[in-house]
Amino acid sequence: MDWHILSSTLIQLLGAVISSFAALIAWRHRKAPGGMPLTALMMAVAVWGLSTAFEISAQTRQQITLWENLETVGSSSAVTLYLLYIFEYTRQDFPLARRLLPLLWVLPAYSVFVVLLNLWSPNLWPQVLDAMGEEQPNLLYWIYRVNHYSLQVIGSILLGQALLRYPVNFRQQAGTLFAAAVLPWLGDIFSPVHGATGSSVFAWFDLDSVAYALSGLILGWGILRYQLLDLVPIARDAIFEKILDGILVLDTTGKIIDINPTARYLLNLDEKAISQPADQALNDKLKIFTQVEQADMPFTNTFLGPPVNRWVELMLTPLLDKHGEQRGKLFTLHDISDRVQAETALKESESSLNALFAAAPFPLTVTAVESGRILYINPAGTAFYNIQPGELGKRAAGDYYQNPADHLKILGDLQRDGQVDQYEMGMRTQDGQPRWVLMSIRKIRYHNEDALMATQIDISQRKQMEDELRQSRAQLKVIFDHAGVGIRVLNWSGVYTFANLRWAEMLGYASEEIIGKRESEFLHKEDVPYSRHLFETLIQGEINQYQMETRHTRRDGSLFWGAVSNTPVYNAEGNIESVVGFITDITQRKQTENTLRETERRFRETLENVYLFAITLDTQGNLTFANDYFLQTTQWRREDVVGKNWFELFVASDTHQHAEFTRAIQHGAIASRHENSILTQTGQQRLVLWSDILLRDETGAISGMASIGEDITERHRAQQAAREQREYAEALNDTLTALTSTLNFNEALDRILDNIDKVIPLDAINISLIEKQFVQIVRAKGYEKHGFSDEEIRSIRFSLKKATNFTSMMHTCQPLLIPDVQKHPGWMNVPSSRWIRCYMAAPIIVEEKVVGFLSMDSATPGFFNEGHAKRLQIFSLQAAIAIKNSRLYEKANSAQRSLRHANRTLKTELKSNEELRAQLREQAIRDPLTRLYNRRFLEETLQREISRSQRDGTLVSMVMIDIDLFKIVNDTYGHSAGDMMLKELGTMLLNDTRREDVACRYGGEEFAIVLPGASADFATERAEKWRKQFAETEVEFGPFHISATISLGVACFPQHSPTGIGLIAAADQGLYQAKQTGRNRVCLTPNLS
Repeated sequence: MDWHILSSTLIQLLGAVISSFAALIAWRHRKAPGGMPLTALMMAVAVWGLSTAFEISAQTRQQITLWENLETVGSSSAVTLYLLYIFEYTRQDFPLARRLLPLLWVLPAYSVFVVLLNLWSPNLWPQVLDAMGEEQPNLLYWIYRVNHYSLQVIGSILLGQALLRYPVNFRQQAGTLFAAAVLPWLGDIFSPVHGATGSSVFAWFDLDSVAYALSGLILGWGILRYQLLDLVPIARDAIFEKILDGILVLDTTGKIIDINPTARYLLNLDEKAISQPADQALNDKLKIFTQVEQADMPFTNTFLGPPVNRWVELMLTPLLDKHGEQRGKLFTLHDISDRVQAETALKESESSLNALFAAAPFPLTVTAVESGRILYINPAGTAFYNIQPGELGKRAAGDYYQNPADHLKILGDLQRDGQVDQYEMGMRTQDGQPRWVLMSIRKIRYHNEDALMATQIDISQRKQMEDELRQSRAQLKVIFDHAGVGIRVLNWSGVYTFANLRWAEMLGYASEEIIGKRESEFLHKEDVPYSRHLFETLIQGEINQYQMETRHTRRDGSLFWGAVSNTPVYNAEGNIESVVGFITDITQRKQTENTLRETERRFRETLENVYLFAITLDTQGNLTFANDYFLQTTQWRREDVVGKNWFELFVASDTHQHAEFTRAIQHGAIASRHENSILTQTGQQRLVLWSDILLRDETGAISGMASIGEDITERHRAQQAAREQREYAEALNDTLTALTSTLNFNEALDRILDNIDKVIPLDAINISLIEKQFVQIVRAKGYEKHGFSDEEIRSIRFSLKKATNFTSMMHTCQPLLIPDVQKHPGWMNVPSSRWIRCYMAAPIIVEEKVVGFLSMDSATPGFFNEGHAKRLQIFSLQAAIAIKNSRLYEKANSAQRSLRHANRTLKTELKSNEELRAQLREQAIRDPLTRLYNRRFLEETLQREISRSQRDGTLVSMVMIDIDLFKIVNDTYGHSAGDMMLKELGTMLLNDTRREDVACRYGGEEFAIVLPGASADFATERAEKWRKQFAETEVEFGPFHISATISLGVACFPQHSPTGIGLIAAADQGLYQAKQTGRNRVCLTPNLS
């Protein structure tokens, strides 16, 4: 072989080896910017050089063609990889846009395509190779050359710009990169020269591949010698220029050789400061840099004054060369103004924060991250862990862990998540007592030290309960299996996974037979759709739980009702994995409800047919029900009243009733019995005795009120008449007392006039006596209202013959009533009587002779009635007695015999009067049915006893009694039976009370007993005795033996009320409580505050 060929081959092989070595070095630094492109570049150059070497030594055209193919791939790829390496190395902060990569690889890809095409069709290669080669340059050749030089020029420009920005301390790296970049250009320059001298020894090898190989050798040496890929100072404009910290570089002479924009701003310098001495450029700020050079630590915090007014952290870093000699100084200015402000604010709030920590009710600790030493613990933590004052500085947090491994786990969680929340930890106190806490931890800085702040919630009791719960799970399973209610578990699709024994028994199956079946298989077909809908809604999370009542089918086909309560069970991920159901057999309850509904229907029918009012109101007072009897009595139509407000329609004038109803609805307590008047549709008033109860819904909330009323209008009128009769009797009694206590004629007549005024309504009244043929008025009352004095009236005399009213009474000896005198013929119209429109009079008869008249006048026509006339006639008899007494008294001095006769007559009449008075007195204070005292006597006696108690300092007790369900006795057996029951109770109280006790019939079936000197306990004992005695009593009524019970309320003066009226109300409150709590009991009224 020609030595020229041999030498050329060896040179190319040497270049390939060098390139391979450089590729190996670059591969070891492939993660550094430019490492991978440089590795690929050197491998391409190695392929290029190796192919050229084998091409030179090839003996046949086929061999030459093969190596030329590989040479083409290597040469076309090398220049592209060269640009990629330069671009990535110099501009690593600006990655090459992906859209440019395909353009750079167009020609290398075309070369690969040609190689593959030639391998497939060798005859095509010479034409393509001629087009690409230098033997016959054409357009394709120039495209290859332009691409080659263009990419190389671009890479060189990028590298040159980077080299110009190199700092002084990176001159060796810059020189290495410059040498590596020059060699490819030298290869391009000398390639035409060595091609022109064909006889040269270099005519056989490719200078370009050798140049790239030497360039790679230089780069490899730079990587090994100067850590070229590791330092990457060429990215200075992307880092140095844009870094947020200020950078100032001084050389050994003190000149500024580099400064970034941040440092220029902070030091108020411009770009001209580079190359200036530091003392000249920095002026008064130079002392700051001098201080940090002289300090022990290479950093300090300082304040830069106007115009920036910023706090900075100044740090000094020496710049050393490869021999360790200092070549300059690098000052870093880090803006810490925000941190300084924050530290200032932190110091200002530290005292308040410490106070907050100290006041925290839960343990709070601060511990060092590295050592675990306790830096701070608040008073709550000191008490919780029982730490003595002198022990705090000697202890670490780990000393209080039950499990020391928890410390490592906490540090791991903090490393991963940055915080720890709701971590359950076992702790122990200073004296070894176990504790459990729920701990949350955050990283903080505490006195310039990395620390952990932990808040701890004591969950020791909860953990204890959890332990007890775990210990009882086995027992719970047994309880589940033998529970009194059915329990079953369904999966999310409604299939049984568990059924306890009770549920299996209810269905008539064994537990294992139910497992795997669907819920719908045991439901009545009509209940399946709704049950399925609720179950799906629960599974979808739209509801939290639900209850329903469904019909279930037993194995034998029979049905039973079950109350089902379904609750979801969640897995650890929060998804529903099953549904637990509790089923109670409510078949009997359902049957009871049906019975109740039927009972309610019958009850409504009963209400519609009884002669009692029945109404219901809602909570707003609106009428929701009224029976037919109520509507018939009040003459209202149902559609006109139902839905209307009861208080506005029926009792509009009684605002007290509305207020009481509102109070009852709000407080849940209502008076069981009360009276009030209601308006009928025609405007008439009816007095009704009501019995009220509050209505409640299934939740126990008040839903309204139901009332049963008895129309007592007529009874009230009768009671009113009885009261008037009693007053009338009292007036008569008072008149008789006056007649027997005085013989003064005028005084007796005045007392008669006063008592008539009490019981008969009038405008004026007079007494006149017949004197021969004239009628003379001797006493008068009420005429002054009509303009006539008493003297004027008493001076009036009438001619007996002209006064037809008097002559008429003389003939009939009966009272005279003239409803309207203007329409009465013969009325004598005189000036003193012109105002009179209604007249009534009764003759005064003594010894069957009319001696005078008792006359009443009114200015209202029709004012008097027959009842008034009858009462007036009684008083005329008393007037006759007065006249007769007077006459007898006048004759006493004239004849002893007449006097004795008059005395006997008087005694007889006095005895009659005394008996009448005693009878009237007895009628006034006694209840005729029970022979007990009446309500009026009770009120007089109670007030007298309370006055005595206040004077003597003794007690007075009151017992109120009411016969339970007395109306049922009346309705069942009749009022005669009820009267016998009342008389029996009255007799019992008369026989079984102390001599000083006062037993009264208070009204209806209510009784009251006043017990002077009795305490509340004594009265309660007496009441209990009466209750038992009456409960054992039977009343015989025809063929029936009737019994009843009583409810009693007890109150004591002054314990329950300081007044008589209040004491009655307090005892009535106790009676109401006894009624409300079940009847047939004694209730002492609670003390009133």
